[in-house]
Amino acid sequence: MILIDHIQQLGIAYHFEIEIEAALGGIYRGFSANGSDHNLLVASLKSRFLRQYGYNVSSNVFNKFKDGNENFKPSLSEDVIGMLNLYEASHLRIQGEDIMDEALGFCVKHLSTASRRT
Repeated sequence: MILIDHIQQLGIAYHFEIEIEAALGGIYRGFSANGSDHNLLVASLKSRFLRQYGYNVSSNVFNKFKDGNENFKPSLSEDVIGMLNLYEASHLRIQGEDIMDEALGFCVKHLSTASRRT
């Protein structure tokens, strides 16, 4: 996932479309809506890439990152790279996906705070 992200950031993904689509096909077959990824970065990358390439994936994978009050866990704010990728994934939300709207607000708030600390 991180390799695909770097390839996209370099702007050379079009050279590797076949390989990327094959990798994402395998990831999609193993993708679970309840999510087995307990890492915000990995869950965000999978969600974003699968949606970018036209796969229908549920946003419920992010429920595990919420606390008992249905808010995103404050500890996630320490994972700046994970939050940045969740922020990017939230821009591929579908109308009515409240969790992705909440994710966007959470990330904007905490990424703004993190940028002032550095």
